[in-house]
Amino acid sequence: MKYSLLLLTALLFLSSCKETGIDPTTCRDGKCTYTFEGGKQVNLFGDSTNQYVEIINGDKLVFQYQYLKNEKANIADDEYTENIYFEIDPSVDAFSYSGKEELESINLIMQAICFCPVIIATPQSGSISGKKINDNTWEIDLNVTFDWDGSVVESEFSARFERE
Repeated sequence: MKYSLLLLTALLFLSSCKETGIDPTTCRDGKCTYTFEGGKQVNLFGDSTNQYVEIINGDKLVFQYQYLKNEKANIADDEYTENIYFEIDPSVDAFSYSGKEELESINLIMQAICFCPVIIATPQSGSISGKKINDNTWEIDLNVTFDWDGSVVESEFSARFERE
């Protein structure tokens, strides 16, 4: 019951939040970062109940959005981090993917880390597009619905990703 209540609270919080504007490094009640790295790939490992994401050497550009919620001084175990990862072919200057199958083809994954089991969410619908500004910058638009442990979570942002 305690786990279900925590999950429901987190889902209600997540489903009501959207990032606004390009480079929204201060978002919701925390900090957002937008980075990418070449020569990498997204790897999902573990079993069906304990899955984790790691970025390993590979031949793709890997993008990472990270939301780090501000902690409250008087509350223990309120830490929350959300990561969205995806990978693309480094030879392209623009991309657009939509629908579950296309989003899965770029290893689009959301990972929530909190005082609860680590949750890996997979895309159910939506779209993501991007264009290369220069070798160190991409502009990305994401509007995706994820399946998070049987619940629907929407993520939406337009942001400038910088090379790590």
